[in-house]
Amino acid sequence: MVPCVFFGKKWGFFRYIMSNSSRCRMACGAKRPEPMSKEHPKAKNLSLHAVHLPQKPAGRGPFAVELLEISPEDAILNVGCFDGGLEYHFLLGKVREFHGIDMNPEAIARARAWSFALLERPDYFQIAPAENIPFPDAYFDKVLCLDTFEHVLDENKAADEIFRVLKPGGALVLSVPHDFLNFLDPDELTRGARNFTRKFISHKPPLDHPRHRHYSETALRDFFKHFEIDYVHRCGTPIFWGLAMLYTGLGLSAAIVNPLSKITAPLENLEYRTRLPTGFNIVLRARKPAGKPAE
Repeated sequence: MVPCVFFGKKWGFFRYIMSNSSRCRMACGAKRPEPMSKEHPKAKNLSLHAVHLPQKPAGRGPFAVELLEISPEDAILNVGCFDGGLEYHFLLGKVREFHGIDMNPEAIARARAWSFALLERPDYFQIAPAENIPFPDAYFDKVLCLDTFEHVLDENKAADEIFRVLKPGGALVLSVPHDFLNFLDPDELTRGARNFTRKFISHKPPLDHPRHRHYSETALRDFFKHFEIDYVHRCGTPIFWGLAMLYTGLGLSAAIVNPLSKITAPLENLEYRTRLPTGFNIVLRARKPAGKPAE
């Protein structure tokens, strides 16, 4: 009985341990799994195994990927990846390699679950700060950093780290809150309403995350002075404000928000493509000068 469990059919428990260790796989000469598309049969069966599939991002996410101009040869890093929604819906099967880092353990756990179930590579997602990116110099062709820079502890260090891991000629697409009418920021304006809902309806602890920062184009150019900024886009109309108020201010559950967001996604996508000098968000694309070494 014991030999059957440990070394029986398909090596039993021993094979399970070996198959779940990327280090063991490489030591034994196993090939790294090829990237799959979402059309692969294994991908279609993920929901049957209770794997959390991330919601398809709308608005800034698809717009940023469009600005990034991805190609099949690219290695891409997403700084502030959350549960890997961008990777699953916009990068999977379209680039050579992608990685995501985030400081939210629950979100990273969900990202690792689907990436392991589909690709057998949970290491594509890691818990790591933007100020200490766990990759070597000049590793990535392109980097995304969407609504994350305003939360980091050390902005200069985060900007330097992104510069370091980008290849010469590599591109960064960054999205942050615009320094305009900050008191109308939906996240800040609805904090009280959300905490009321969490306390008396959802019976959850209040939100205690620090208020995020806002940036002007001048401030961003200073933080990313080692880059060549070739595109700046301000966006965020009352549509953005209204949807953000609806989804965050009322404290709606994911069961309600997810179907609603699918309906409003075309509006959000259009809204992010609409240039508005007084918009709530500012998006920039910057490139690491070709031939310039990491700093």
